[in-house]
Formats: sequence, C-alpha cells, structure tokens
Amino acid sequence: FIDFIRACEEGDARKVWQSLKQHPDLVSYNCSTHKTPLHSTDSLEVARLLIGAGAPLTVQTPLPGGTALIHALIWGWTDIADLLAEHELAPANLRVAAGLGQMDLLKAMFSTDSKLKAQAGQSRDAYRANYGWFPWTPSDDEQEILAEGLIYAACNGRIEAMEYLISQGADPNGLAYNTTALLRATWKGRRETVDWLLDHGADIDATGWLGGHAQGINLLHIGASQGDHLLVEHLVACGATLTLRDDLYDGTPDGWAEQYKHAELASYLRELRDTRT
Repeated sequence: FIDFIRACEEGDARKVWQSLKQHPDLVSYNCSTHKTPLHSTDSLEVARLLIGAGAPLTVQTPLPGGTALIHALIWGWTDIADLLAEHELAPANLRVAAGLGQMDLLKAMFSTDSKLKAQAGQSRDAYRANYGWFPWTPSDDEQEILAEGLIYAACNGRIEAMEYLISQGADPNGLAYNTTALLRATWKGRRETVDWLLDHGADIDATGWLGGHAQGINLLHIGASQGDHLLVEHLVACGATLTLRDDLYDGTPDGWAEQYKHAELASYLRELRDTRT
C-alpha cells in the first residue's frame, strides 16, 4: 500500500495501474494521514484511473466535509476538481460551487434577498491540505462563508464566481483560516486572478497564513519562495512593500527567496529594497 500511495502522489500512472490490477481493493484504503488514494494525487491521469477503478468519491477525511473534491479545490488542482465534479459534487456548499465556478449552483446558495441559505455553510470543517496547518473551526458568520468561497474561487481561477460573490457582499480582503483570496491566488501563480482582486479592492500588502511555516506573510513572500521572478516583478510594479516581515521568522521577501535557493531573485529583491530605503 505504501508503494501504491507513493505512486499516486508521484503521478506514476503505470505503477498505479499495475498495483490496482493485482490488488483492486487498494483503491479504497486510507493512509496514515487519513487520505484516500484519490485525495493523494495531483495527476489527472491517475485520478481518472482511480475513479475508473471505483475510488470512493464521498469519503470525508481527515475532517468532516473533506471529500477528494474539497481536497483538490484546496490545493488548486483545478483539472482534477473538474473531473471529480463530473461524478460527484459532495459536499455541495458555497465553497464547492465557487471553487468549481458552477454559477447555477453558486446562485442557488442565496435566497431572493441575497441572504445565504443554510446549505451554503454546511460541511465546512475540512480546510487544510495537510497536518502542518494550524487548528481552525468554522463559524456561521456570513462574511466568513463568503470569504471562504472567494478564496476557493481565487485559488482555482474562477473570476466569474468572484465577481458574483463580490456583488453579493463578499469582502475582497475577507479572511477565513487566516488567509485571503489574494494570498491563495498568488500561491497558485494566477496572475489574472491576482490582478482582478487588486482591481477590486484587495490590499496588496495584506498578510495571512498559508500553513504552519508561512505565518503573517504577504504576496512577495509567496512569490519569492516559489522563485516566480515575473510575478514578483509584477507585484513590485503594483506597489507591494519590499520590507514587510513575516510573523514566524521575521524575514523579508528577499530572505525567503534566499531560503528557498532562488539566489538571483533574492539579489534582485535585496538590491531593490536597499535602493528604495
């Protein structure tokens, strides 16, 4: 089973197929992190294999509401989320509708007076992609539910869904689990989505969390850690502050670039920071 899960994680479709041919029951096992094989792959080819082999689509793990679809949307595995949605929409709440960009379902989450229906906020306990993330408990606050939908839409590049959520009162700087739509869009390198959010009032210097190691970071910390020189240059041109420090390591964006072995980007940010200060 360990070799099989590793093959799923690594996108080794040939090995996944061979394993399932010998042991078909592997498709429904849970690993020590409580993820199923379908939760564990970012490969569209492997996801198709697992679904074809009968992978359970409604298993909620490691927290209530945490289906494979939710997991894919949290990670921004948009192609896999789209595939899963062809078979199962569970849990069909607001964040699923927004993350998939399914406008009919999204609009069905609101009553005629633009109030959220109960369905919109159901089954939201699952929020983290792995155990490195901090503890969080959802509330029934409408702004939190809207913020979460905006985060899912941004992470998956669903601009039409974002437009609708903003029209229904979502705050472009809204927080859920200490993160924002802008931070998640930056994390996924979705330049068009980042620009849309900035054009609609998102704060370019807002900080938040992405996980246990990324606390109180801003957009430049994220871009720098990923070595995305083009995105970093774009954010700088848009006015992102070069000297903001994260909460855990007290590091500036150039320090994050250096930590993640992006020496050229670290040098660029450091020289630019020194010039401006």
